[in-house]
Amino acid sequence: MTGLEYLHAIIAGKRPGGALPTLLGIRLVEAQHGAVRFEGVPDARFTNPAGSIHGGWTASLLDSAAALAAYSTLPAGKTSTTVDLHMHCLRPIMPDAGTLVGEGSVINAGRTLILAEARVLDEAGRLLAHATSTCMVLDVKERSR
Repeated sequence: MTGLEYLHAIIAGKRPGGALPTLLGIRLVEAQHGAVRFEGVPDARFTNPAGSIHGGWTASLLDSAAALAAYSTLPAGKTSTTVDLHMHCLRPIMPDAGTLVGEGSVINAGRTLILAEARVLDEAGRLLAHATSTCMVLDVKERSR
């Protein structure tokens, strides 16, 4: 299966989407070659001591969006993993934020490295966070090492 075919199978409920996104309340809702869209609803379970949503929740949404945008470009027999993630939180996210959107897109897809970006937007379309990420392309057999 290509990366994009696998993502379509996740959206259709035919393949698992991963335990962490499920625990964090985020789900993949759209995928095309080089771009994905997630939706997530942060709640009080994910607050930091200051009362806003912990940056780790935001980082997970950004990483998922960037990494799966990269994954969507891969042929059968290849997988990828995040090498780095640089995120910038631009506005606080509060537990009553409602449904947030995580959009990921590929900037450049090379043979061994893929550069992607991701954004978190609120229901009004305001940019809450942004990230860039580098993903390493691997053969599927390398994944078990």
